[in-house]
Amino acid sequence: MHEFVFYFCFFRFSSVNNNTTKTVTENYTTVYWDFDGNGNDLYGPYNGVLENGAQFSNRTYFGSGYDLQLNASFNQSFLISSPFLNLSYTSFTVEAWIFGNTLTGDNAIFGQCSCSSCQDQCLYLMVRNSKLYMGFMLDDIVGLTSLTINTWFHVAYVYDYSSRTQMLYLQGILDNSRSSSGPYRGGNASTMIGASALSGSSFNGYIDNVKVITRAKTADELLTAATLVVHFSFDGPTLADDMGPNKMNATLSNVAGVPGKVGQGLGFNAVMSYMQMPGFYQLGQSNRPFSYAMWVYPYSVVGGTLLLKTAWQTSNTTWCQIMMGLTYTGQIAFRTNGMLPQMTGPFIPAMQWTHLALTYGTTNGQIMYINGVMYMTTGPGSWTSSNQIDWLTIGFNFGSCTASPIIGGFYFGIVDEFYVYRRELSATEVYALANP
Repeated sequence: MHEFVFYFCFFRFSSVNNNTTKTVTENYTTVYWDFDGNGNDLYGPYNGVLENGAQFSNRTYFGSGYDLQLNASFNQSFLISSPFLNLSYTSFTVEAWIFGNTLTGDNAIFGQCSCSSCQDQCLYLMVRNSKLYMGFMLDDIVGLTSLTINTWFHVAYVYDYSSRTQMLYLQGILDNSRSSSGPYRGGNASTMIGASALSGSSFNGYIDNVKVITRAKTADELLTAATLVVHFSFDGPTLADDMGPNKMNATLSNVAGVPGKVGQGLGFNAVMSYMQMPGFYQLGQSNRPFSYAMWVYPYSVVGGTLLLKTAWQTSNTTWCQIMMGLTYTGQIAFRTNGMLPQMTGPFIPAMQWTHLALTYGTTNGQIMYINGVMYMTTGPGSWTSSNQIDWLTIGFNFGSCTASPIIGGFYFGIVDEFYVYRRELSATEVYALANP
């Protein structure tokens, strides 16, 4: 997956005194290694090489692209020796997706070290005894939550230079913080991913999508990075571009860009017209939280498939579920497999924009939102899925998947601002999406 960001970000602050304007510009360095078959930094000069037999693997969280596969027994790592990535005396954020085969002892994720015995001159970001660990050497913080093996986690290490605060984020949630630390004062040193200057600290498992920026990202930014799976605004370079953090671009068939609710939308003409997206790991796992949201502008409300979930791209012989659609009378309906009942909502007007959202959490069960307001809820309940990395299709039901009372034919209309999250959105968050 590729995330489109700028190598430098510019923030300008102006003050006016006696008709004189002073502008201060801050330059943020941004680095991104996606490990999709090579060791290049997508947006700068910080290219690296595999060490000691490390390799690229296709066992990613999203089931597409590649990641960095490391075996700690051989001290494998990824090395960036030139140029020096300067993180000293500045704020920074380091993010990654990790999957540990073992998490006992030290499992390094990111590090650079100019002096392994000097305070604040050796940076090591790791999992230590199953918990996140951030160290500058003799100036360290340990997380509060134990990670489990054979599980994908989004981790983030943040240092705020202005407040001298170290912060650890797990799955987008603050896990621990510590003030009056640092700053990190490392000198000219190589950057290592999957290893550090501390002996026996190599990572054993998979690391993917490592991102570095020389500023402290906010809690909201990191929650989005960890939990927003896709966002299709249809306003990017192409209609198929995912504008979210993971760049899970879509496949389009017989659709067109048309005026949307916000900017441009995607028009479906009801004849073999659809949009498909791969890579939804959490949606393939039973009883995991999720949220869908989209704007719809139907030309016709006599049935139609809005959202189909399948275990394979086109086959419905193994597993499928129409998650959202219209009944033959024009009511919106949501449905999942398992103990949760189907949800049949209000009549949706033709030739008019309506915002739809479906959320699920273990405490609240499913909640249907119409135009940002809760319409109905199922209450607590379980649901079942394919136990695979699922596909989503908008606009078309491939084959024999049925979900009465939804009429699973072609959708005839427009869709805009489609979001999928791997968590249950709050009512406030849904309302914000419905009021752009």
